[in-house]
Amino acid sequence: MGERTMLPHDRGHLLWTAEEGASRLLTSSMDRWTTAVVGDDGIDGPVMGFGEKVTAQIVSRADGTIAGAAVVDYMLQIWAPSLSTSWKAGDGRRISEGDIIVEISGDSESVLRMERSILNILGQLSGIATNAAHWATIAPRQVAATRKTVWGMLDKWAVHLGGGLTHRLNKDDAKMIKENDLAVSGESGMQAIVQLL
Repeated sequence: MGERTMLPHDRGHLLWTAEEGASRLLTSSMDRWTTAVVGDDGIDGPVMGFGEKVTAQIVSRADGTIAGAAVVDYMLQIWAPSLSTSWKAGDGRRISEGDIIVEISGDSESVLRMERSILNILGQLSGIATNAAHWATIAPRQVAATRKTVWGMLDKWAVHLGGGLTHRLNKDDAKMIKENDLAVSGESGMQAIVQLL
């Protein structure tokens, strides 16, 4: 079998590799979005909670595909370093309703303060991965994400984990001419396209 051609729609390898883990591009996106998520939950500095030691479980409410485990771990390292996770179903894993996804251990105050941020990340990214897995299963051809996403590279990573293609990660991944490019070129029709290429 010949070498597989990497299309501009298949860029997951630029976000994560088995050898290196998260790329700088994905880590940068994790940093931006986890900061936004915890900020929306009223957290403006690392959580140094008190209280008794507890272990909380996040249990699946439906069948699906997990995405966001690496993002949650990254977030907790920065925002709640006293908490630890034990993933029962990591990124890309199929789960069933009632499955334990993760156990989070640490002081009760930190667990409660980080709960909503953890659930928001897992809900957003696992929802995307589950939807991508559904479409990848029923579509007659490969399915790619839209170029525009809410959570940037994190959403693209979730599509990849669900079995879809990431589409472009940025405009430079392949030649693309948009109406705005034609409008600002000052040329018309085919002349504008030739000029832009």
